[in-house]
Amino acid sequence: VVHAVVQAVKEAAEKYIGEADTLTNKNSMTTEVHATLDRFKDTEYLKAFNFDIQYPTNTGQISVAHIRLMLVPALELRKIITTVSVHSNL
Repeated sequence: VVHAVVQAVKEAAEKYIGEADTLTNKNSMTTEVHATLDRFKDTEYLKAFNFDIQYPTNTGQISVAHIRLMLVPALELRKIITTVSVHSNL
């Protein structure tokens, strides 16, 4: 489950890599990641989740994003914390 979530989050965030570093694009990425995680919760693969996105560079475009995930898979009591990093290939 965690692998599928990580892949889906990475796919959702990659659309914004290379885009202008604007509040609108950052909010759109946040919304896209949240919607992706909501789909896993709606299908009951996740009981709960939380996430935070950090953008370590300020180059005028989104070239790197680190997405810290806290996941609680269904039928589990433990939290799984992982970070998904997406970046441009340039």
